[in-house]
Amino acid sequence: MKNTHILILSGLLFLLTSCRKDYYSYDTLDYNFTVHYPENYSTKLASEVKVTLKNTITGASEEYRSDSEGRISMTDITPGIYTVTASKTINPAEAEQLVGIAEEIFCNGNIPTLRITEAANSTIQLTGSIAGGFVIKEFYYTGSKTPAGTNYLYDGFIEIYNNSTALQYADSLVVGNTKTSSNSVYGFYPDKNYVYLAQAWMVPGTGKEYPVEPGASIVIAVTAINHKTDPNGNPNSPTDLGKGIADFETYFNPTGTNIRDTDNPDVPNMIHQYYNTTAGFDWNIGINGAGLVLFRDASVADFPSMTEPNVSGTTRFLQVPVSAVLDAVDCVGNSTITMDKKRLPETVDAGMTYVGVANSGRSVIRKVKSTIGQRAVLMDTNNSSEDFEVNNNPTPRKIK
Repeated sequence: MKNTHILILSGLLFLLTSCRKDYYSYDTLDYNFTVHYPENYSTKLASEVKVTLKNTITGASEEYRSDSEGRISMTDITPGIYTVTASKTINPAEAEQLVGIAEEIFCNGNIPTLRITEAANSTIQLTGSIAGGFVIKEFYYTGSKTPAGTNYLYDGFIEIYNNSTALQYADSLVVGNTKTSSNSVYGFYPDKNYVYLAQAWMVPGTGKEYPVEPGASIVIAVTAINHKTDPNGNPNSPTDLGKGIADFETYFNPTGTNIRDTDNPDVPNMIHQYYNTTAGFDWNIGINGAGLVLFRDASVADFPSMTEPNVSGTTRFLQVPVSAVLDAVDCVGNSTITMDKKRLPETVDAGMTYVGVANSGRSVIRKVKSTIGQRAVLMDTNNSSEDFEVNNNPTPRKIK
């Protein structure tokens, strides 16, 4: 029995010796990373970014932080295959410097497979969450005067601007107007939970048909013609809203019999979501202004309509929840209109703006807050008294 045990032990030792892997020494190495912010940020190199390097074989990981120049210098790295992840939360104050918008931003980046076999430098490109959104850039509603001195009401437009840091889609955006501004109290004011619209129009599209890059815009024309030169236009009008300028138009023919509103076949029509009267033949916003609201909601048809409190009549207005509103501007006739005559609640616009003179060929336009690279960042404090100014020469797609 003893000899058997010795033989078995000898055999085991032989097997263990013969199966032993040969271990060898290897050299560690240094490796560097440079971390970059997204392309549309004011600074290229990203500081204080957490970078995690994980070995895909051993599972071992190490965390590092980029310095003020966006660099990370690593020493004694074991050669192998790694995954690299990077992340940073940017507070509103820093975001305002980087993208012009004071909102918290989350930046992330990764290299799924990185083979490290020698000293080198790799770049980590961050992507950022969206800061900002669509805003009403310009609103031309006052109309102009013809050479004969008559009022011309059809050359209005709304420009919607992508004030964010990322590509967005205009599909299904809805614009709507309140009752025309006047020196009378709006029966719905000051309901802070809803806005009440006389008409509402939706951008067509199935979701990704109308991309809008950061710093770009779409133009919605009341009538999509070159009003300066078209025989149906007005040579005194300030606007060319023909093909190539207007992206959409608001063709209005609710009874099927009106022929006075020009329908440009080369410019897609907005989809009419709501109107509280079939009178007229065009989208008459009102030369003294109105509250203009921008929102996106697929269930517009399900919104209720209501008659105006303390006003006789049966005219009904579409009730839109404030929670759906992306942007709004409360335009009034002139400086004599007091705050109690507002059409929009302070929850969407704390102030008011105005051109001052009807049929003046002037618009209201949002001020430029800053410029990041080639992208203008427009003011957006939800107070049109501060955010907007008069534009004596309405020019779609131009930054004042």
